[in-house]
Amino acid sequence: MTSEPGGPAAPAGGSGDGGDRGRRSELFAAILLGVTALLTAWAAYQAAIEGGNSLEAFLESNRLSTQAADLNGLGDQEEATNQALFVEYVTAVQAGNVELADYVRNSLMSDEAYAAIEWWEAQGDDGPDVPFVEENPDYTNESYVEAAEIDEQSEAKFIEGGKLDKRGDRFDLAAVFLAATLFFAGIATIFQRERFQYALLIIGAVMLAGGTAAVVIAHGT
Repeated sequence: MTSEPGGPAAPAGGSGDGGDRGRRSELFAAILLGVTALLTAWAAYQAAIEGGNSLEAFLESNRLSTQAADLNGLGDQEEATNQALFVEYVTAVQAGNVELADYVRNSLMSDEAYAAIEWWEAQGDDGPDVPFVEENPDYTNESYVEAAEIDEQSEAKFIEGGKLDKRGDRFDLAAVFLAATLFFAGIATIFQRERFQYALLIIGAVMLAGGTAAVVIAHGT
């Protein structure tokens, strides 16, 4: 028997496959957008944290540097005072004014300056011209010593801040890759031709891989 001319037509071959492929591309785009959105939020969050930590480290470095400068200034004042008292002491000794020399040495000088002069007097004519020299083992300007220690801490904080800043930059770079993924995945959904859709989705997937790698690298540094 032959089918009647007005009978129902058979479904066109491949129309179901085309619909399935369209749904697959939409599903792929949805997954790509969802994963990328999560990674973008994570990268932005980490970049903000590292930026805050970097700023905190730089501020701490600046505070320590100021403190070290203050201590160096205090050390300069102590050096000037010790030098002035030493000149007064030597002048009194040379003038034979024992009472003034004892007063300057025992009442006005610091313990460090007193010990330094004792070492200097023990050296005799072979010693340095003044007692406040580096080779004097009995003299230390504690302000200078503390300032040097704080300077090291300041430098360490500055280096830490630089590392944190670079780490935040890496998260920012990851966010750029991920933003490009969102763009390509989002625009792919407006095209009707599947080859355009898949081409843009593949580009988006590549950008997602780059962004993910950037996040992993930034997190590991």
